[in-house]
Amino acid sequence: MCSYRFFCILFLITLISACGSHGEEFEIVSINDQPKATSHPININACIPLDLNFDNSIDLELCHKRTVTNGGLNIDHSFLHILNNELRIAATETTDSIHRCCVDQNDILFPTFCQFMMSKFELNCPDDGEYNVEPTEQQNYPTIFDNINNIYVEHNSVNDDLVLSYSDFTSDPSQTKELRRTYWKGTLEKYIIFEIPKNGQMKKGWIKVSDTFVHSIGLQKD
Repeated sequence: MCSYRFFCILFLITLISACGSHGEEFEIVSINDQPKATSHPININACIPLDLNFDNSIDLELCHKRTVTNGGLNIDHSFLHILNNELRIAATETTDSIHRCCVDQNDILFPTFCQFMMSKFELNCPDDGEYNVEPTEQQNYPTIFDNINNIYVEHNSVNDDLVLSYSDFTSDPSQTKELRRTYWKGTLEKYIIFEIPKNGQMKKGWIKVSDTFVHSIGLQKD
């Protein structure tokens, strides 16, 4: 499993509804859209643009890329692509490890077969296998908020692309690799919290998301 580390408070998010309803504190715009495949029934490489401060310019894209081939490749990534360098998103930092097990096999062309997994338990390496583990690069994903009513949260914030979920599967005679992290995969009506300038002031806001489906955007009123 991932090890999570909250660090470096860069801004303070305070979202409190005086009347108990975020609809009275925020200007809300409905989106009701998600990245869609166009020319292929399975594969997808699409983004939806999001204007977070309602100034008719795109601040962020929510993207989904999926590639499935007959050759044993199955890649599924969803992520946020930042376009506004003043946008800050509440995020959680995580560090993973890739576990590898290699065994000899009776094959002239492929004398060694290796498996790559996200945990030793998934790997199930035999006693005669060569096992090792390597840490991956640190990455951030948007912190998952259940609601935005009466929230007083201190979080790491970033201005960088953020992974929502990923799954990489490759298979050939020499290896099997299965790397995945769900994060936002399968979520229902959760919130991404952000901070962005509007009219010379930093405003707090949220994006209501289910997996890669964007329901709406809320921005703190003047």
